Amino acid sequence: MKIPKNVLILVIAFVVIIAGAIFANKDSSTDSLVDEMNKISQEHPEWTEFTSGVLDLTSQEIPTDENKIVEYYLKLGLAWKSLADRTREADHYLKALEAYNIGIDISDERNLVILNNAGNMAKYAKDYELSKYYFEKSTENFPGDGEAYV
Repeated sequence: MKIPKNVLILVIAFVVIIAGAIFANKDSSTDSLVDEMNKISQEHPEWTEFTSGVLDLTSQEIPTDENKIVEYYLKLGLAWKSLADRTREADHYLKALEAYNIGIDISDERNLVILNNAGNMAKYAKDYELSKYYFEKSTENFPGDGEAYV
């Protein structure tokens, strides 16, 4: 079956436009993150270590090995949490929670540290039902580990 030339050109143009929109959106979200971190660092130079931690991790390529991916999201969650502890902004705790949720999904809920950290981030963001869920999941998945009960 032969595809008409004008249809093929339209399909290729559509794919190029969609790809451009995706990359443009990624660049703008990265730019807004950089702008936000720069603003925080300018207002509070003593927090530069923490804004740099977030930027360093978000600019890295995400590893492909499953264990390294989980470790990456654990570090990213910690970077956001460390910043949130200073700014006290719920949005920063939620960013940490987002990172931990990805780690939870990748590890199939089999990483106690990430589950407990997610529970704490939900608590700091004042989502107590979600916090309870993560802590219960910790004790359910790791019944013999004392850390699940702390």
